[in-house]
Amino acid sequence: MSTRTLGDKLKELRQARKLSMRALAERTGLKSPAFIADVERGFRQPSSEALATWATALEVPLDELLAFDRRPPVRELKNLIAKNSSWASALRRLAAEGMSGKVTPATLQQFLNQEPQKPGLQKAFDLGI
Repeated sequence: MSTRTLGDKLKELRQARKLSMRALAERTGLKSPAFIADVERGFRQPSSEALATWATALEVPLDELLAFDRRPPVRELKNLIAKNSSWASALRRLAAEGMSGKVTPATLQQFLNQEPQKPGLQKAFDLGI
């Protein structure tokens, strides 16, 4: 596992594009340069919305930033379950299968990235569970 942080990745991408913190803040219209500095130093954590906006501004896939976000997605999962309670049992099963090693992050990502065979059909991929 990498020891690089989300802040490290954000700074790397920003500097590779020769953007100052102020320029990134202005480009996104989101937060201040001070907030970006705090994220880069690991003092604060951005919202999922901020990450998505930064990914767009930095022209990278959102997954590239999310890979460095080590926080558990508690709020997002609670909101998902509140909208549809069936998610609770599905996520518990996924967690159990992940803990047992039957499902890995790679197999789950492969499943999520696969295109459906025909419009309206479920993705056909065997997660092995």
